[in-house]
Amino acid sequence: MSAERLTIEDVISRLKISRRTLESWLAEDLRRATDERRFHFHVRHGRRRLWTETSYLALEHAIERESEPGGVLAGSQSKNATATGTSRGPFAPQAVQSAFVAVLDFPLRPGSTTLRGTRSAPSKKTSAPRRQAKAAEVIRLP
Repeated sequence: MSAERLTIEDVISRLKISRRTLESWLAEDLRRATDERRFHFHVRHGRRRLWTETSYLALEHAIERESEPGGVLAGSQSKNATATGTSRGPFAPQAVQSAFVAVLDFPLRPGSTTLRGTRSAPSKKTSAPRRQAKAAEVIRLP
């Protein structure tokens, strides 16, 4: 057994997956019961995850096993999956589609015919110079 430990950067480069993908698999696996975990072959050194060569091979084998039909990764999108193209057919039930059309046809502001920016009365705000002039007035007492 090699004394050298593999970091997460080493593991993701050898598995050819992103760090985010591996971390999401490990986080999801952590939510399982201890005896049902599938990907926890690492040890922690502080906040860092470290793998030995043996534990890396166990992780690689577990990923391959769980990527087969029936495994926990079988339904996930991976770069090994073959793209079949974009479906041009409807993707939602008819009720959802008709509700969507009804929402799009709904008027945003029924009966709003007034123009924006028009005022019925002049503003009551005073300008800055007038406010300063009033503040500077001296009132003499008798």
